[in-house]
Amino acid sequence: MRALLFAAVGLAGLTACFEPIDYTGGCRGDFDCDVGVCTRVNECSTEAYGLRIRWTVNGQTVDLPNACEGIFQIDVGIRDPSTGQERVVSPVPCTAGSLFYDSLPPSWSDAFVNAYDGSTLITRVTGSSVGTDGNVLLDIRF
Repeated sequence: MRALLFAAVGLAGLTACFEPIDYTGGCRGDFDCDVGVCTRVNECSTEAYGLRIRWTVNGQTVDLPNACEGIFQIDVGIRDPSTGQERVVSPVPCTAGSLFYDSLPPSWSDAFVNAYDGSTLITRVTGSSVGTDGNVLLDIRF
């Protein structure tokens, strides 16, 4: 019974995930890279960096009571502006307040948050990590 409980708790943490990845031409691990590391977007990089995306709602931190009221879920993503490619983690609870990508190539510098009211997109907020030391703060306004 205890093992079943631990398995259920472990699986509950897997509810948010990346969209399916096409590995064609990309790395799957550091062993695929001649130099550098295999990043979270399956590109080898010698200059990988960490990016923390934080969000507020209408200027309030999400730890305040009712700060996320009206938001059913959010998607948190990153984008390479030179190619238009995106990676999204979904669903993410609004109350989480932040998401950390531990290994990205420098070209993946745009961050975004999509906020949903049920299945309807309320707003998309974007920002850039350039010059931020790997920290982006986005304010969801609706």
